[in-house]
Amino acid sequence: MVLLKKVGSAVAALVTVFAALMPAGIALAQEDPGDAAGAAAGLGMAGVGIFCWLLWMVIVVGLLVFWIMMIVDVAKRDESQFPNSTGNSKTIWLIVVILLGWIGGLVYYFAVKRKAPLPK
Repeated sequence: MVLLKKVGSAVAALVTVFAALMPAGIALAQEDPGDAAGAAAGLGMAGVGIFCWLLWMVIVVGLLVFWIMMIVDVAKRDESQFPNSTGNSKTIWLIVVILLGWIGGLVYYFAVKRKAPLPK
């Protein structure tokens, strides 16, 4: 879990740095029309910034879809299908997954879904 938070923080930092550099890259590209090297460098920096932003958006949308899938899985399960069911397991897991977002979904995935998949 700690590793996942560190990776997420590193990705966020990278995206932030490249997003901050993107306007500088565009400015370099427009600074001197006769300076081809500056224009190429500026467009390259802008391209990297756009790529990082798109990558970040794909990650965010993927995590959102995963979170919704885990909420649906909790809602579809009968109380008896939860490992070590206490009678309130469905309600507790639904609250955990909703309040903790994709992290709650990840915990639910490894604690419940992989151990006891839904019958087809």
